[in-house]
Amino acid sequence: MKKKVTVLGATGMIGQTIIKLLEDHPWFSIETLVASKSSSGGKYSEKCRWILSDPMPESVKDMVIVDVDTALDTHILFSALDSSVADEIEIDYRQKGHIIVSNASNHRMDSDVPLIIPEVNPDHLQLIDNENNGGWEITNPNCSAVVISLALAPIFIEYGIQQVFVVTMQSSSGAGYPGVPFFDLHGNVLPYIEGEEPKIEKEITKILGSIENKRIVNHSCEVSVQTNRVAVLYGHMVSLFVTTKSAVNVERIKDLLSNFSGIPQERNLPIAPKHPIYLGENEYRPQPRLDVDRENGMAITVGRVKKVNENTLHMVALGHNTIRGGAGAAILNAELLHSEGMI
Repeated sequence: MKKKVTVLGATGMIGQTIIKLLEDHPWFSIETLVASKSSSGGKYSEKCRWILSDPMPESVKDMVIVDVDTALDTHILFSALDSSVADEIEIDYRQKGHIIVSNASNHRMDSDVPLIIPEVNPDHLQLIDNENNGGWEITNPNCSAVVISLALAPIFIEYGIQQVFVVTMQSSSGAGYPGVPFFDLHGNVLPYIEGEEPKIEKEITKILGSIENKRIVNHSCEVSVQTNRVAVLYGHMVSLFVTTKSAVNVERIKDLLSNFSGIPQERNLPIAPKHPIYLGENEYRPQPRLDVDRENGMAITVGRVKKVNENTLHMVALGHNTIRGGAGAAILNAELLHSEGMI
C-alpha cells in the first residue's frame, strides 16, 4: 500500500514539480495539498497557476487546497514552502508529530536536522531520533550545493579535500516564479545572488562532515563561492577548483567520477538515476541545453576535468536545479528514508 503524503507550498514552482514527480510514484501518493490562505478552499486546478510544460496531473486537479492551520492526517509532509514562511510552519508540524522532508533552507544548518544527498552522506541519518513517535525533519541542500557536493564526493573519498573555490552560473528558474525581471537578466549576467554564497559554503562543509557523538562535525576544508545569475531557464553550472590532500591523477579521477554510485543505485530507488554522474569528454560540455535533462534531470554532468598543479584540479559540473537540486532531491531523500524503514 502506498504511503499518503502532503505537499506544503503546493502552488509554487518546487511544489508543482514535487506533485508532477510523484505522479504514479510506486511508494507515495498525494493525499493533501497545503498553500496560503488566499489559495485555500478552492480546487487546485482553479487556484494554481501551473507553469510546468507537462500537464497538471489529473489526480490533483479536483483536490481542495487547505491552509497551514488545518490538521493533517498524513504523517509525511513534503515541504516546498518559501523560506520566508517555512521556519515556524515546519517547526509547528514537527511538534505535532509529522515527518518533514524539506526543500526549504531554514533548518538545513540546524544541529539536529540532517542535510542529505543520499549518494554522498546517508550516514548522517544517524542524527534522527526515530525511537519515539515525535516529529522530525530531513532536508536537501541548496540547488548549487547538490551539484557541487555530488561532483566532489568521489574525489573527497579518494584524495581528501583541503580547499574548494567555486564560481556558479545559476539559471533564472533558481530565483523561483516569477523570478528575476526580464529587463535585468535578458542578455545579461548578474554577478551576485543575495544570501546565496554563504549558504552554499556552509552547506558543503556540513554535507562533507562526519558524525561524532550523535552530532555532525563540519568538514574543515575551505570553501569559497562566487555566484552569478545567468539567462538560462534551467540548470546550474559550477566551475570548480579543488585542492586535494594528496596528489591528483586526472585519469583516475575521471574513472572515479564515471563509476560513482551509492545507496540509491544499489537499492534501485524509484527516482534515482542509474548513474548519478556523467563524464563529458568533449571540451564544450556540459551545456544546459544539451545535458541538463540527463536521467530525467536527476544526474549531473561533469566535464573539463584537468590538472592545475600537483594537488589542484579544475572541472565544470552541471545539474538541473529544480529537479536534482530541488523537488527530485526531496523525493529521493524520502525514498531513502522508506528504504531504511524510517517512514
